[in-house]
Amino acid sequence: MLKILLVDDETPSRQELRYILSSLVKQAAIVEASSGEQALQLVRQEAVDIAFIDINMHGMDGITLSQELSKLDDSIRQVFATAYDQYAIKAFELNAVDYVLKPFEENRIKITVERLLSDMDKKKTAEKDSVHALPEKTLRKITVWINGRALLLDIHHVAYIAAEDRGSLIKTSGGIFSSKETLCYFEKKLEKDNFLRVHRGYLINPEQVSEIQPWFNQTYIIKMTGFEKDEIPVSRNYIKRFKEIFDL
Repeated sequence: MLKILLVDDETPSRQELRYILSSLVKQAAIVEASSGEQALQLVRQEAVDIAFIDINMHGMDGITLSQELSKLDDSIRQVFATAYDQYAIKAFELNAVDYVLKPFEENRIKITVERLLSDMDKKKTAEKDSVHALPEKTLRKITVWINGRALLLDIHHVAYIAAEDRGSLIKTSGGIFSSKETLCYFEKKLEKDNFLRVHRGYLINPEQVSEIQPWFNQTYIIKMTGFEKDEIPVSRNYIKRFKEIFDL
């Protein structure tokens, strides 16, 4: 069942939004949190699919909460709810699906819900299409630039690649290198080499995985050879493919 989280320190706002959503999404469990801290505690205990987040809350504000939620589980679709439309740009910078203004209008919420459900359906279809399509391996190299010269990295020496600002950080057995290329670029480039996206911020070499630890909400933390102190989360967006590959 779809689970929706409402985060707002004002009870009337939560009640109003709950009422609208209950009429629009019949098969959904709606839970509430009156603070950012309470929301994080709830998400650590149970899986949430969608979160409506008020920006102006006492204590932890909605923007900080959004960032922390993404670290915990980047599969949660986030929607900002605010009385101030100047936060719209910030919302999309944080990869929010949408933002809605207070006071809430049912027609506007309906558009948001339809967008959310459509996005989730497309994601499920894409996962089904990709589960059995394991790519063939080919010998490839990654090019990074250091002091005006190009250094070619053997992909077999790469443990994982992490998103860093607008580029990427490549961790290999021979050192750590920065690249201006995005994680999406490397995901496409290395798809024939069995590199696996496990999180919005991480792309791993499955052959370099040294340990898999169970985490909350039936997800996992993985550790890579040579970088055992780094903990890489596997988000729900990518868990099905991950479990297929590692026979979990």
